[in-house]
Formats: sequence, structure tokens, C-alpha cells
Amino acid sequence: AQGYQTYKLIFHDNLADSLELKEETIRVYMYETLHRANADFDLNDGKDVTDKFFKRTSEFADANCDLEVGCNNVFSIEGTTKDSVFVVYYEAVLGENAIIGGNGNPNEVYLEYSNNPYGTGSGTTEIDKVTVFTYQLKINKVDSESHALTGAEFTLYKKVLGENDPVLVAMDDLDENPTTFTWTGLDDGDYILKETKVPSGYNGMADIEFTITATHSQNEDGTLTLTSLDGGKMGLGDTVTGVIEENIINNTGSVLPETGAMGTFMLIFGGAALVMIAAVFMITRKKMSVYED
Repeated sequence: AQGYQTYKLIFHDNLADSLELKEETIRVYMYETLHRANADFDLNDGKDVTDKFFKRTSEFADANCDLEVGCNNVFSIEGTTKDSVFVVYYEAVLGENAIIGGNGNPNEVYLEYSNNPYGTGSGTTEIDKVTVFTYQLKINKVDSESHALTGAEFTLYKKVLGENDPVLVAMDDLDENPTTFTWTGLDDGDYILKETKVPSGYNGMADIEFTITATHSQNEDGTLTLTSLDGGKMGLGDTVTGVIEENIINNTGSVLPETGAMGTFMLIFGGAALVMIAAVFMITRKKMSVYED
């Protein structure tokens, strides 16, 4: 922007139909250099200059985008230099019509900027395409013979970096007495599945900790396609549907007080010791009888 008396910056975003913009989250931060902006991942050190930028959503933005955030002269903002960097932050959530797996939910952004220090001309950057992928976890509750089993309840949590307590993941709507449980809107990361209610007469399962990881390939138009979906302990997912499906088996019968070899060993050792004590007692009684005679 060196040599300019005024300098325009307008951020344009064309959100996927499945993304719902949260307008109240739109913020703009100014940094002295690009290095400072890149280093501030949590956006704690930038100067908040949101009130210096206009915001237009789909009703008022250009026909080619759903959101515009801009300033017609960034030099009017105190502290702006040719090295200043502006970061536009906002949040959008996936709606009910989100595409699961497959080609995901594409999003296109570009920047409009002044390109003539002697006039009002402007240029635009190339369109940057970002794809948001989401997945579904499907749990089938069955018995040891793979028959559908009612009476169970599950809770799914996601581990979030920097938080002590996992975050609860909302379950999809259930039918009465369900045997299948689904969670939609999952992304890559670590999860914990808990069986919070066990069918009557069956043994409960141990908590399952698993990780979802995915890989993507880039298409000629810059969009991405899901090429692999790994649910860890939950098995591989379907890249077309984005569904990770697993059967959770409940068994009947008694459960030993300890799981593993040590608990079983102690039971065997205890039984053998009782037999040995009984044998010693019988031999002692026999010797005493002979002596008395």
C-alpha cells in the first residue's frame, strides 16, 4: 500500500448453503506485521478495529457472495502502516442440510483491494477454496448372536485440546426403544464413547476411546474430495456417505471380580490353598487317632 493516500480492503465470502453464519461473531483485528498475525493463533494480541469496518451479509452483499467485511480507507485507522495486516474472524456452523463425507461443504473467499494509487481502481485475489468436512458415527447395539438389543443408552464426548473436561456431542433424534444410535457433525479428533445405561441382564462395555482421521484429494477446480476415513477402534468409515458404523456387543453371564490374568490366578491359588489345608487337617487327625489307640 506504499504510495497510496487511501487504500480499500474488502473481504468477500461465498458460504456453502450448509453453513449458517453467526453474524454476532464477526471481528476484525489489526497487526503491525504478518509475522505477528501468524503468531497470534488465538487472536489475543491484535488490535480490535471491528468498528472501523462495514459488514454486509447476504441481503446486502454483492450477488457473488454472502458476506462482505471491508473498509474504504484503512489509512483512516490510527496506527495503520504499509506493513499492517488485518485478520477477519467469524464463526459459521453446519446446518441440518450439511453434506456428510463425499465432497464436503465448499467455501470460497477472495479479497478486493485498491490497485491504483492515482485513482479508484481495484483488483481481486484469486478465489481461495476451503472445504469443511463432517462425518457421522453409527452404533448398533446387539447381543452375542448379532440380534438387535434394546435398553441401552450412550453418551459421546469429544476431547478438546486445552480443556480438562471432554465436550458432549449431541446425539441425533432417537426412535422409541432404539437399537441404533447416531451422532452427526463430527470432525477429525479424539472421542470417548460411554455406555450410560446397560440393557437388563447384560454386562456393560468399557469406555471406548477412539480417534477419527481423514485424508482428502484436491480436484482440478480446487475443491476437495474425501479419500479415506478412519475411525480407529470404531473401524473404517465410508468415504462416500461419511458414516463410521460399528456394532457394540453386550454379553450375559457373570463377570470375574478382576479383569486379566492376576484376578483369575488369585481365584485358582485360593482354591488350591483350601484343598491343601484340608489335606493337612485330615493327615493330622489320622496321626492323632493312631497315637491315641
